[in-house]
Parts: sequence; C-alpha cells; structure tokens
Amino acid sequence: MTLTVCIKGPDGIVVAADSRSTFGDPRVITAQNDTIKKVYLIGNVGISIAGAENSNLIIEEVANSTNEKEVNVTEILNRLRTTAIRKYDEWFKGFPLMPIPRQLL
Repeated sequence: MTLTVCIKGPDGIVVAADSRSTFGDPRVITAQNDTIKKVYLIGNVGISIAGAENSNLIIEEVANSTNEKEVNVTEILNRLRTTAIRKYDEWFKGFPLMPIPRQLL
C-alpha cells in the first residue's frame, strides 16, 4: 500500500511518499523493493503516484522532455495523457483503445 502526502504550508507545498513496492500474491510472502521513486517534480508541478510501476516510465519520459522552469498543471497533465496513450499503443498493439460513448479521449 502506498502512502502519498501533500501538505500546504505558508511558503509552498510539500509532496512526499514512501518508497516501497510490493508485488506477488498477498496470501503468501511477496517480493518487495524499497527504492521506488513515487514523487516527481516537473517544472514547478509536483506529482505523486501510487499503483502500477509503469506509470513511472510515463512520468519520467514527460519529465525528461520538459525543459521549461515554469510550466502549469494543465500542460503537464496533457503531456502525461498524450504520453500514456502513445505508450499504451506501443505496449498493447493488438488491443486498441475503444472510445466510450459521449466521452472525450
């Protein structure tokens, strides 16, 4: 289980998370890794994640392609969305995303 915390202070925001990842069947001994990065800073936008480790690959790709010091949340989220869709298409070529009726993709 991941714990992520965001605290608003007088001078800014603090974002923190644990670094443990566990995987395997929870009914028996599971493997674990205590060096997982779950907090990212892209420009002045802090992102914390929980869940699938592949989301790290997506966030790191966006972070590495962002050179500006001042970027806004909407721009970062749009980049994350576009990158996630592109990665899905690369990883799951035989399973294209199907649009949900009355929902933008």
